[in-house]
Amino acid sequence: MKLRLTIATLLATAVLPLFFTTGLMGQVGPDLLIKPWADHQAFDTSIDSVIESAAPSREDHGDLIQLSSYHAIGRWRVLPDQIATPTLGYDVSYFDINTHDAALPNHLWNTEFGFSQPVAELQKWFVVLDGGVGYAGDTPYSDPHALFFSGDVIVGRKFSADKAIVIALNYNGNRTFLPDVPLPGFAYADRYNDHLTYVIGAPFNSITYTPINGLQVDVGWELIETFSAKVGWEFMSHYTLFSSYTDRTSAFHLSNLPEDRRLFLKEHRIEAGFRYNPTSLIKASIGGGWAFGQEFSTGYQWYDGTPLRHLRDGPFIEALLEIGF
Repeated sequence: MKLRLTIATLLATAVLPLFFTTGLMGQVGPDLLIKPWADHQAFDTSIDSVIESAAPSREDHGDLIQLSSYHAIGRWRVLPDQIATPTLGYDVSYFDINTHDAALPNHLWNTEFGFSQPVAELQKWFVVLDGGVGYAGDTPYSDPHALFFSGDVIVGRKFSADKAIVIALNYNGNRTFLPDVPLPGFAYADRYNDHLTYVIGAPFNSITYTPINGLQVDVGWELIETFSAKVGWEFMSHYTLFSSYTDRTSAFHLSNLPEDRRLFLKEHRIEAGFRYNPTSLIKASIGGGWAFGQEFSTGYQWYDGTPLRHLRDGPFIEALLEIGF
């Protein structure tokens, strides 16, 4: 039977990896993974910074804790005019922890570089492979225990231009639960109508709803690790007001902890802001909000963690720049 690459592999590279955070570009989040490519576009990147300088925290231990973070993600289609092109990606996060508390590191890095490659379509079934290598720790690229690998084998079937089902096997050496254990996953994606698109499955689910022109609601959650909800209103061409809620857990290896213990950072943020997009490939956002319920803990998995430090609730500001070409 003839083996061929067709439009189904485009669906696999542009949509299906969102079901697994270790997909196309490692732990890059669903917003980037489901973002469509413009015609002939080869590269897409975004850079953001979050500064909580207005409200450092003080716990009973008596030390101030001030947390700031910087995040850059990007993707590159090697052959942008070909459907079955390999896609490369990166996800780089840096956390600056300004404190004299000996229990906490002053710096945390989480970086990952990966690829995605459509393999083939056999009748109505298609196969996609992806993989990545990353580092999550407090000493940049010098702790072998902080090095991790990730990958997916994705098999799916496309029923129509807007409906597909996938089954996959996911491996992630830095998952917040059951790291180094391959886990199965599944998802069903459907564009219900011109206003509603959804993905139902495990570990990832998402809903995009556009009730009226200019107003869009996006909700996405990955079991255990991440939840996000965003509302955007384009009140004038190129100008958007937005609000969002984010809940995220990140894991890091520390050089002073045993190999089977990690540091977890739990974050909760609500935010509102303004976005300007002079072109479809350039967007600049500025926003602010309230960070709450943030906590450092130690353990092997998120559910067996021991609380280490709580951060006081307080305001933050965020700046974001997205560029494509």
